[in-house]
Amino acid sequence: LRTQLSQNNVRWGNIIEKEELVQALCNVMERKFEASKNFSRSGEVMPGKVTDVDDAVLLRELGWRPSGNARDAPAVDAANTGEKGTPQHAPILLDVYATWCGPCQFLVPQLQSAAEEFGPDVRVMKLDSDKYPGLAGQLKVAGLPTLILFDGGEESRELKRMEGALTKDGIVEFVKKNVSA
Repeated sequence: LRTQLSQNNVRWGNIIEKEELVQALCNVMERKFEASKNFSRSGEVMPGKVTDVDDAVLLRELGWRPSGNARDAPAVDAANTGEKGTPQHAPILLDVYATWCGPCQFLVPQLQSAAEEFGPDVRVMKLDSDKYPGLAGQLKVAGLPTLILFDGGEESRELKRMEGALTKDGIVEFVKKNVSA
């Protein structure tokens, strides 16, 4: 319990009773659940974190049907936007990587730092191209790592992509430059 509380940045040094530790952990988990419920379509993606997703979670986050791909995703229009014409969900930054790829490994801490800076403004995910080659093919990934930025529409569409490793500042600039304010 103490380890889990520490991992969630909860001070537990003054909590003595096991029941209080359990209650503190339940409170943290409830706050995380509420945050993810409003942030993520699947409930798997958390603000400020990089989530390693499978094909089912990614498709759900994108709002695509299992057979959908980048060409089938519609453009943002009045049917899938909010009152001000902006997408209803936070944009998605997807890192398509492979475990054996050196530049992909360099990108891991950079992407985590960028995710922390984005907080609830961007859903940051990564997809292992070796585990999900079919989806990587549908996304037309040619080189690794590939960062793909999607809008937050009901059926997300690709806004921009970039191949190669970037620093945290490069990732933040890439997203801010390509997501309309």
